[in-house]
Amino acid sequence: MRARLPALAAQVAARLERAGLVGRTVTLKLKFSDRRTLTRQQTLPRPLRQAAELEQAVAHLLSAELLAPEFRAGRGVRLTGVTVSSLSPADELPAQPWLFGPE
Repeated sequence: MRARLPALAAQVAARLERAGLVGRTVTLKLKFSDRRTLTRQQTLPRPLRQAAELEQAVAHLLSAELLAPEFRAGRGVRLTGVTVSSLSPADELPAQPWLFGPE
């Protein structure tokens, strides 16, 4: 499952970039071969759009519990989905203030 995260994060980040949007809520959806669906989401303190930030947020949602062999026994993952919501235009975000002043 973890091997798919970089590609999924890059796809979602590219769509956000093309649309000129950022988002604060990251959702991970897993569908298993036994038709069970598991969804985890987290609302972040600040919006994100970069693939690396998105990948890190999704990896956090993919807890050790979900990766444990006893949880996945007999359940192959048939779908992994990543979405970003709580969207806002990227150009409406305030610029991050300088930590030590402009150079």
